[in-house]
Formats: sequence, C-alpha cells, structure tokens
Amino acid sequence: MSSKSQGQRRAAKSKKRGPRGKKPASVKKRILLDKELEDAWLEANAEMVAAEKVWIAHQTTASRGGFEVDLAVKKLFDEAKAKAADAKGALDEDGYWEFRIVAIQPNRWFKLKADHPPTDEQQNEFAENVDEMIDLAGMTDSDSEAVRRLQRTLAYNPDTFPREAFALCIKPKLDDEELDILCDEDGPFTAAERQDLLKTCVDVNEAPMSLR
Repeated sequence: MSSKSQGQRRAAKSKKRGPRGKKPASVKKRILLDKELEDAWLEANAEMVAAEKVWIAHQTTASRGGFEVDLAVKKLFDEAKAKAADAKGALDEDGYWEFRIVAIQPNRWFKLKADHPPTDEQQNEFAENVDEMIDLAGMTDSDSEAVRRLQRTLAYNPDTFPREAFALCIKPKLDDEELDILCDEDGPFTAAERQDLLKTCVDVNEAPMSLR
C-alpha cells in the first residue's frame, strides 16, 4: 500500500487546523488550599539552600587547604534536600486546587446571563458605585459621561450568576457540595478569589482571543 502523498498529508493537516480543530478557549488556574503545607515547603527549602551554601563553602575550603571533605557536612545537605523534596511533593499533591476554566457555547453563555438579570436594587447600587468611583477619580465631564454610559449597567445578578458560571465553566466539573463551599461567603475562599474566578469565566467567554 502506497503512503500518502505530500499533498494529501498537507490537506489532512489543513483540515485539522481548520474549523474542526477549534478548541474552546480556556485558562489554567491554581488556588492554594493549605497555607501550612506551603509554609512547610518554604521553610524546608530555605534550610536546603542554607545547607547547600555550607556544603559548597566547605568543599572550597577543603580544596584550598588540601584536606578531605567532611562527609557529615554532605550528609546534612542531602538530608535537607530530601526534606525539601518531600515538602514540595506534599504541597503539589494536597496543597493546591488545579483546574481549567473553559468557555462554553456562546448561545449558552449569553442565555445564562439573560437567565440571571440583576434586580433593580442591584442595578441602582452598581450605578451609584460607578458614579462614586468616577467622582473619586476626578474625571472630566466628557470622560465621566462616556464611562457612565458604558459601565453603569450591571450585566448579571451578582448573587445568582457566579455559581451557575462556575458550574458550567470549571473543569473538572464541581459537584453541588463543592459549589456550595466555593460560593459560601463565610467559607474558606476569599471574595478576591471568587472575583478572579468569575472574571476569568467572563474573559474566556467574551474577551477576544488576543486578550485571554
């Protein structure tokens, strides 16, 4: 059986790179779950660096003085290096939540936003906050009016939309209990972490590819 010609291979590659090869936009994320594991690794790593410096200095002194190195110093460095490796392994295995935020079909995304419109109270509060920021920034009348027109409209309900966006965009998919933990204002995740995740959901679904 004859092999494919160069033209056939080029055509096959072209198809793969065409519309059939388009993958949804996505962003890899990582959130620290256990600060104690991170602190343990930082401490062990600092001890390893210090032990390495002692070992290097000892070798230099031994070489210049013409005497044999003390393997006990090398042993201390090896032990510190092993401890740091163990701490790093524990941190990588249990210390982080690693996942991707993946864009969904455009019609599903905009329907999701339409299904979770802001209340009148939320819209008014948002507009007041924008006005306050404009006043604090000291913008000119023309600039502030442009910003008001563009940014005084809230795009979705901030109380109900984030959970649904997380449910659709975070991969691997979260179950209901995990979503409860993530969205709980009294839970372990900070408001800044949730806001960053929500912004990323919006960006992968709405921002141009060059800005993702």
